Amino acid sequence: MQTLSAGNTALALSPTENTCPYLCGQSQTCTASFSAMAVNGRKRRDLCHSEDFDDCALFLSRLLRHSQPRYGLDPWTMQHK
Repeated sequence: MQTLSAGNTALALSPTENTCPYLCGQSQTCTASFSAMAVNGRKRRDLCHSEDFDDCALFLSRLLRHSQPRYGLDPWTMQHK
């Protein structure tokens, strides 16, 4: 079982997980997005209902938004920005 950590929330994925955990099945919306966006049929088929849901930009952005930074310091000083 693979665990993806998103801040205080850990998302446990089994190796045979074949549906995105952020897809709301009844309303066909993506709860990984800010606005619970409706997902079109092609995206649902290609990403949400396949083992490749971790290739979805919404899924990955949710994980990044809710994850802790690995380093406490900004690697770029203000003069280099």
